[in-house]
Amino acid sequence: MTSLPEVAGEGLSQTLTDAASYIRSLQPRLVRAVSHHDVDGICAGSITAMAMARAGLRVHTSFWGNMGSKELERLASEEWDVLVVSDMGSGQADSLGELQRPVIILDHHIKQGGDRPAHLVEANANDFGLEGAKDVSGASMSFLLALALDPEGAWDLAPLALAGAIGDMQHVDGMRSVNAVIEEEALRRGIVERRRSLGLSGTTVLDALVMTTDPYFRGLSGRQAEAEVLLERLGVDGSVPLERLDERDIRALGSSLVVLLSGNGVQAPFAQRAVGTRLWWPVRGAWLDDFSNQVNAAGRLGETGVASGACLGHPLHVERAVAAREDFRDQVRAGLRTLEERGTERLEHIQWFEPPARHIAGPLAGLGMIYLFPKDVPVLSLFPDGTNLSVSARATDRLVARGVDMANAMSVAAGEAGGRGGGHPVAAGATVPVDTRDAFVERVDSIVGEQMGEGA
Repeated sequence: MTSLPEVAGEGLSQTLTDAASYIRSLQPRLVRAVSHHDVDGICAGSITAMAMARAGLRVHTSFWGNMGSKELERLASEEWDVLVVSDMGSGQADSLGELQRPVIILDHHIKQGGDRPAHLVEANANDFGLEGAKDVSGASMSFLLALALDPEGAWDLAPLALAGAIGDMQHVDGMRSVNAVIEEEALRRGIVERRRSLGLSGTTVLDALVMTTDPYFRGLSGRQAEAEVLLERLGVDGSVPLERLDERDIRALGSSLVVLLSGNGVQAPFAQRAVGTRLWWPVRGAWLDDFSNQVNAAGRLGETGVASGACLGHPLHVERAVAAREDFRDQVRAGLRTLEERGTERLEHIQWFEPPARHIAGPLAGLGMIYLFPKDVPVLSLFPDGTNLSVSARATDRLVARGVDMANAMSVAAGEAGGRGGGHPVAAGATVPVDTRDAFVERVDSIVGEQMGEGA
């Protein structure tokens, strides 16, 4: 049996053990669980809910887009005995501490704020030599707390931890560190399996090729005629169910797709995802990346209850999440097609675009950065949402290696504009007053230039 210290390391393991002991010592009548509304956060919150329920505790779970004044006021007005915040919280610890009630934070984002009060226990991956953007997801952090509460019985929740990590793109180039240990132990226990497959999702080969958004193929995705020409040239029957494709056709089509992506400037780790080894979840009869996309879609469409229900295995919620994935994928594919045709607006050190809807802003920024946009500068997605401007920022690992830190850029520029921002160096976000848009964008451009050593 792989122990918690073997998964998380001694320091983080001790903090999580202390958090579990703290929860038990409180003998709470109600645990309030709050998590982010993206796939990682929904998997994290669902793990927390199941872990608390298995410990015999009542739990009330919500999934929110941020932890602003409105959300904090709601928490202050509610009756609960301990609050568990997952996949966020480290950027709002000062405000959470002011609730003057027991709080547990499980996060992997960059910390902000000052000293934490005694009634707030924070387990942040970055405090223990881990890289929050790569080594451990929010769902993985929640899974580690579940292990602290039940070292042997919690392992069936490992697929949710891995699905959250996949949703945060932490599987690119292979799982690392904490995620890798979780994956290997889940494989050893037979909870997940590795299988070779095309990195596509759909009923038939043709359907999967036409409908795909990740990977997104310039000149091919969303274009049935072009997909049929490619399959005919390769001698692959497009009507065959994707899971029944034989090894010869997997090699032929997979190699062609990798070449196509590479020719379009897609970096190798992402191009190679068109074919390879994927994780299969036998109990659910699903590819884990497919499941991650379903949860993400339901959450992005505002159906977080459906998304969490799918995590919990409720059949009707699983069915609805599959349908939500198709709806969401249609919207994202249309947005990517538009960006493929129009491109982005360019400043000196950043590029930006306006998404058609808020719920696809982040996915368009992330997928566009991988498959469509120039890779020499980060991208901002700017969506006016009433009196606020919602911003999603994405960079690449190569830009981060050059010094780019979008979490810092969002935090500084948003703070100066009267808003709030943060996240990871490679992926971050912000909310600022909409009338500060031009000044905010120019400030981000300046900060990124300074980070790359090209600013004033």
